[in-house]
Amino acid sequence: GIFWIAAMNPFIESKVPNERITYTGTGVVSNKPYAVRPEPTSMSSLILDFAQLRTENEAHFLQAISELHQGKLEEFTHLILFGQEFLRNYKMERVEASIRDIMRALQLFKYFQKSEAGKEIISRHQAFDQSETKWRVMYLAMALAYYFRLESRRKDIFIQGLEQKGRNLNCPSSVFFIEVIEQSMTFIFENSEIPPGIAQTSSLAENLFCVVVCVDAN
Repeated sequence: GIFWIAAMNPFIESKVPNERITYTGTGVVSNKPYAVRPEPTSMSSLILDFAQLRTENEAHFLQAISELHQGKLEEFTHLILFGQEFLRNYKMERVEASIRDIMRALQLFKYFQKSEAGKEIISRHQAFDQSETKWRVMYLAMALAYYFRLESRRKDIFIQGLEQKGRNLNCPSSVFFIEVIEQSMTFIFENSEIPPGIAQTSSLAENLFCVVVCVDAN
């Protein structure tokens, strides 16, 4: 016979109010940390509960990834671990640190480093040295994998922590996380066909940037 094994998010009641207005102001969200239904009673005896990956588990995983790339990803693995730990410490509704976040960050790193569009976003037709280019790639990958998902009140804390981590890893003094993001978003906006009268607001620039990169990287 066939024996099926699957992983699923648990059905857990959270402590937030039963209904909460979304950021759009037009709807409500569930009070469940995961958008799942309770498992059937008949499955209860078949379920094995296991804990999330811990920082040391993720560090071993990323070390193996780095070794496969001859150590070229060592700095980036430290940034990813910071991002994972940040998500865990600032528990946000429907946001859980997982192996998917790590793989997403690595995929975005490869996109900005290897693809023609990614390299153009990084360089913006300017000449940066190898170290500056690498840190711009890492910072943009971190922005898309972690930063843009955060609530507004968490973003400044994330920037401070990430840039401190960057300084500890010898990030060039000319490279700043928020500047890299703003310059890249402006580059995409200015090279897009925007209807007359549409202002370059931060929300529009951010959404346009994320959509363009994610569609192209996919």
